[in-house]
Amino acid sequence: MMYPDYSQNNSDITEIVDTDKEEIADKIIELAKKSNIPLQDNTSLISNLIEMDLGENIPPQLYSVIAEILLMLDDIETNL
Repeated sequence: MMYPDYSQNNSDITEIVDTDKEEIADKIIELAKKSNIPLQDNTSLISNLIEMDLGENIPPQLYSVIAEILLMLDDIETNL
């Protein structure tokens, strides 16, 4: 799993700051299922994110997808 860093980024571009792919992803999936949060399988997005290295900027072609994810998370958080 990757964590975009928004807090201390001096540029307009978000960069990847941490990865721990399987363990954290499995925990997130487990919690989502327990909380009845809808899951979406997007292998293309996952492949693109997994190929990224720490400190690498998120490519522009993923901006809209990442924005949709963040909006979905905000909506879920608001409705909790």
